Amino acid sequence: MGLVIKRGCLSAVVLQSAVMIELEDVKGRLADMETVLTEAHVAAAAVWETLLTEHPAIALPFDTTTRANIIHDHLCAELGWRLADTPGVELTDCLGFTGLKVGQDILLRFKFVGHGAPSNVATEQQKLLARQEYSEDMTLVLTGDPALKPPTLLTCGHTLDGAKVGRIEIRRDCKGHRPWMYDIYGGTRVVAPIAFPGMQDAAKPATVRKTTERKKDTGTGTVQSA
Repeated sequence: MGLVIKRGCLSAVVLQSAVMIELEDVKGRLADMETVLTEAHVAAAAVWETLLTEHPAIALPFDTTTRANIIHDHLCAELGWRLADTPGVELTDCLGFTGLKVGQDILLRFKFVGHGAPSNVATEQQKLLARQEYSEDMTLVLTGDPALKPPTLLTCGHTLDGAKVGRIEIRRDCKGHRPWMYDIYGGTRVVAPIAFPGMQDAAKPATVRKTTERKKDTGTGTVQSA
């Protein structure tokens, strides 16, 4: 949606909150995919292990970021062919990162979580996703209709034990709210928020809201946020 910005005026940015899917629902929805997710992770890590053992001169200079990128790219390639004929499941990079759309209410991204919670470069888009919020443009490219509710962003995170996969977890994070997570490989951990009587459910999504940001004319034909 194009907006004509004039000096000193306010522009509205519409933020759409995700459909917040809960732990037990996710466990049921992804149960049939756990084997595929595990096998794809193991295969991707095996590529890194082969590089280390058979081509050490190539692999040893790589830092942890390069290692994570190699495993991630091979993981996405593995998932691409393993899930190619699965109804309702689609691999997409429309938001600038590769994720797995499962139906209309789950967007699953893939991360190394060896240091705990997943980390991301603090772009404006990632700041929104950390709050389970999407802009109209993000919702449009993801769903085809900016009026639709966008999906819950989940993370399929893995750790490494040497060069092999240590553990794989599914988790939901939302800034300011209690996370939940559960293991699908290498462990049996389930971490779920405990709701005490009378406690407000802080994990419920907010309604669609508008934020405003003041714009100013720089005098050079461009517009900047104040």
